Amino acid sequence: MMTKQRTRLNPPTQAQRDQCRLVLDWQRQERTRLAGELHDYIGPDLALLKLRLEIAADEAPLARQQEQLLHFGDEVQRILTDLRDVSHALMPASLQDCSLTDCIEHYVRQVAALPGQPEINFIHTLTADLPTWVQQAVCQLIKELIFNSIKHADATLIDVELTSRNGLLQIVVADDGCGYDPGKLHHHANGIGLRNIRATVQTLRGELAIRPRPPRGTVHRIWLPAF
Repeated sequence: MMTKQRTRLNPPTQAQRDQCRLVLDWQRQERTRLAGELHDYIGPDLALLKLRLEIAADEAPLARQQEQLLHFGDEVQRILTDLRDVSHALMPASLQDCSLTDCIEHYVRQVAALPGQPEINFIHTLTADLPTWVQQAVCQLIKELIFNSIKHADATLIDVELTSRNGLLQIVVADDGCGYDPGKLHHHANGIGLRNIRATVQTLRGELAIRPRPPRGTVHRIWLPAF
């Protein structure tokens, strides 16, 4: 994958580091709370509804009724799958028992194990240790970018790079999906997922660029200063 040289971003001061850490800690706590509420309050009700539909389908006397009820069950299963994916995307990866790259590789394997998911290639060349709170943010950024490519770009291939050179940490997530209409790039770039990504990048005093990936697809490139 082609890389692009970037002007060196100024390293943050200690006060800026502390501020970044506090903001990202608050975001992590909010993600954990929201993911827990999604799982605890919505998941059980949907699971029970799916079970009741399956039981009704078994007892329904008409084949047409069975077909409709089974269709509703499939719809509920789709909602449950989406709910689980959103919860996983919201929950920050635990970095206490594994490295940043191990966490990303684990997430990629989880996605690859699901049917109908795109091929994901992950390469990395980290040359320095990062503070834990930066690792959490980087892992979350990559997970959200992968999640967006799967859910919104209809991609069949996603290439992920995590590199460190010349005082910069660079994240690249490129896919072969439907891409962005250049005339509507601003609209897409302000979706909820990308708003969160932009906010995190801004908190880390970094930069985000979104470009087309000819002949089809999108490249998301993030530069972060050394912490």
